[in-house]
Amino acid sequence: MTASQDEDTQPGNREQTLRRLAAMARMREPDSAQTDFLVFCFRASDPEIYQHAAYCLGYWLPAMPALFDWFEEYCESRNQPLSEPLQLNGLRSTRRMLLARCAAAVSQHPLHPDLQPRWPGMERLIPAFPEEPVLPTSDADAAILLQALLILREDPPLQGRLDQTISWLLEQAEQRPSLLTNPAVLRHWTRLVLDLARSGHSSYAPLQGRVKTLLGLAGRGSVGERLRALNGIDVILHTVVSTVGPPTSSVLGSYMGDGGLWIQLRLYWWCQRLTGSLPMLPDGRPASVTLQTYYQATLAADTARQGNILGSDMAGGTEQRLLAYAAPNLTGRQRWLSSPAGERALQLFLIMDLMGRDAPLPVDPSTLGVGLPGDDRDAVLLAMLNRIASWEQLPAAALVDPRRLHALRDPVLGLALLPAAESSGGEQTEGLEALADVVEQQLRLALATDPDFDARGYLMLSLVRRPPSRLYRQLAELTRQRQYLDRQGHEIPITRWIHELQQVTASPDQAGADWRLLAPPPQPQQDPQDDLLAVLEWLGADPHVRPRPQSAMAVLQQLQPADHSPLAVDGHEAQHASLAGLQTRIHGIARRVIDLAQQLRPAAETDLESGRELARQLNAAMGDLRTEFAAHLPAPDAHSVEQALGQRQTAMQRWAATLDACQRLQAGHRAAEDVLVELTRHGDLPDNLVPMLIQAVSPEHQGPDSDPQAILDWALDQRHRLPERVQQAWIRGLVSHWRQALERAMERQDAHLVAKLVSEMRFRPLQQHADARETLRTVRDWCYARLMLGTARLAARHGGNRNPLRCIGSFLLHYSAVWIGLLVGAILMLDFGDPWKAMAEQGDIGGIAMTGLLGLGGTLLYLLVAQRRRVSPVQGQGTTGLWWRLISRSVAFLSICLAFTLTITSGLWLLLSGTDEVVHGPMAIGHIVVWAGFALFAGTFFGLVAKDS
Repeated sequence: MTASQDEDTQPGNREQTLRRLAAMARMREPDSAQTDFLVFCFRASDPEIYQHAAYCLGYWLPAMPALFDWFEEYCESRNQPLSEPLQLNGLRSTRRMLLARCAAAVSQHPLHPDLQPRWPGMERLIPAFPEEPVLPTSDADAAILLQALLILREDPPLQGRLDQTISWLLEQAEQRPSLLTNPAVLRHWTRLVLDLARSGHSSYAPLQGRVKTLLGLAGRGSVGERLRALNGIDVILHTVVSTVGPPTSSVLGSYMGDGGLWIQLRLYWWCQRLTGSLPMLPDGRPASVTLQTYYQATLAADTARQGNILGSDMAGGTEQRLLAYAAPNLTGRQRWLSSPAGERALQLFLIMDLMGRDAPLPVDPSTLGVGLPGDDRDAVLLAMLNRIASWEQLPAAALVDPRRLHALRDPVLGLALLPAAESSGGEQTEGLEALADVVEQQLRLALATDPDFDARGYLMLSLVRRPPSRLYRQLAELTRQRQYLDRQGHEIPITRWIHELQQVTASPDQAGADWRLLAPPPQPQQDPQDDLLAVLEWLGADPHVRPRPQSAMAVLQQLQPADHSPLAVDGHEAQHASLAGLQTRIHGIARRVIDLAQQLRPAAETDLESGRELARQLNAAMGDLRTEFAAHLPAPDAHSVEQALGQRQTAMQRWAATLDACQRLQAGHRAAEDVLVELTRHGDLPDNLVPMLIQAVSPEHQGPDSDPQAILDWALDQRHRLPERVQQAWIRGLVSHWRQALERAMERQDAHLVAKLVSEMRFRPLQQHADARETLRTVRDWCYARLMLGTARLAARHGGNRNPLRCIGSFLLHYSAVWIGLLVGAILMLDFGDPWKAMAEQGDIGGIAMTGLLGLGGTLLYLLVAQRRRVSPVQGQGTTGLWWRLISRSVAFLSICLAFTLTITSGLWLLLSGTDEVVHGPMAIGHIVVWAGFALFAGTFFGLVAKDS
């Protein structure tokens, strides 16, 4: 026997399943075609379904050998063999077995007598009662024991043997007031009191006393205590009507008369719903009350409504109209809490009374701020309950009893009531066991009936509510020794997943990749605009860009239900009508972030006040995004979002604080050193704000004619006053300022400052930073263009090019056009140099000397003029020093070019020495000199012109 479900045996909705089980229990002969359905329901987590199924299964056992064998194997697998007495031990499997064994004990099937000897004596089928039995401490066990006694009383021979035990247990229950507020215990306790009273073994006094006690509790205490009392009275009334029909005054005493008008109304409703008749008053009149008397019976005298609000006729639908009358109180926390506690408890009771029923909603949900797509009444009612639970600081599960919870048809709605561990005070959570039952039951039903159901996604969605780990411990116990199959018959590791979820709940930041749907967050970037845009892309929040598969928006679309309000960690206030409404809000925030991010840096550089305000607005907008996403994502992914966006919020806070400090510095209100220490005392500095802060130092360091080197000197000195955690950021910021100083110096053609910023030893920590390498390469080329060969060599070395051969190579490559020009000039001399060749042949020493000097002088003059246009004199100094520096640089470069030219011309002379193209003999040197002078000037001129172009 398996629990697999064929199409014709799958459980439908809850009410249909309960009616089907009740009909099966009345069948004269069991139907073997329905055993799979019966076994499925027997193992359900819905208490009412498994209790009905256990009764039916026990009733069928003696007549069905296959079912008997399965049940015997089930009992042995739980270490409760049929040959031993059964004792309740807090486990649900034991409760199931007890009900089934009691039902089998009273079964009247005369079939299959060969099975009868396999059953032990009657005493071994039921709990072993001592002379004075003790009621179990567990409410659930106590309820099951009372239910088992009700089943055993169906057998007339057992009634006399059990009535004394029952009376003893009922007295114990009365001595435990908290036990008789449990709906299941109270239901079975009421039935036993009624049974004993009707059989003449006792009176209705315990029942009347319990009603009096609960009615007194309903008039005092907190809203939660009043609500439990009202629910307790209603359970008693429902049980009375379902057991004995419309009661007489002897059952409830004076509460049938004018002393309990609220009880009259509830009796009226239950009689109408269950029997179609009316309860009778002591004078023989049918019970009928007005809404006015309803309020007077349930609220304090000073809050009673005046006048007959709906008229004297209590026709059907009164409860809906009463809730519609109270609906304005549900629109806001202050209005709700301004009502008396009794009135609030009554309204809560009425909302709960609508759960699981087909009655239309009495109000338009949109007027309450919980408007949802479609007409999902249960979702609306749950949103209202969640809202009130947050206002009253009650766990939402305490507002809905298990019968109503299991009546929810949408699996996601059960998750909506899961309490967050933080808001529920950790592990002590009221109703958590009932909620675990709902989750497991919905999981099993969905797997059996919905081919597209994603069990893993459903469990992942439960992490949105951040429930306490005790929920998953309870779920693990429920799923243990159960097999979950998909539609293809493959086993789904539900229990293993739940154990993993328990660990995830304890440490969401350490959750493995299996329980993370988001891609890793992007690393923070220096530029705030680039950084924030990267974060928006990771979130999938940009309305103009389709979200990537592993973005936060894609996860929301994958997990969150599209047909009602999105599940959230704090779902009390329904802010979004649907997933589409949530996306619209997120897109609006993202557009604001994009606009602000694009303005931040330009504003910060031109208007400190504007930049500071933009940073604050960005901080608030990122906080809104953080709230929206973190509230609707599973715990591990929500943790990633909170960390990533928290980093950006911190960065924006530092931007705002630093810009504020810059503004105070510029106003001269504080000394730079004091503000700097203040800024770094409680947090880090954004790297890209350090240059701005340095620019805003007090007037003794900053001014229109300030020396950037002096500012850097001051900033480097301040480094040792900073906490160690920000010294690296300070250095990175100084690198940025040093780069800016170099760039400005190069723009101003200040070669002297460039040389100092590159060559001074105190700037070495800045030059060795990775962010400086690109700038140093630019400086190297700039220095080459100005013949600052020593500075260029240092820039190359500091930029990572420490190999001397590579430095020489970069120099040769930079001036490659000059070397080619010199080569071309030497070759052109062969075509146009006949006069100079003749001068050498004739031994004209003066002409040769003049030609060489003209080549050298002309080249030097050209280099001086060309370089003078590229550099500016040092501020405060004359041009004399500048010219001397230009001359020394030009002579150095001229010497290199001359050596290169002499090498080329000497090489060409050797190459052509066997021809008449060159001068031989003593004047060969003269020929090389005039040749080199011509090639030097022409080659340098054309090479530099070509390079500059």
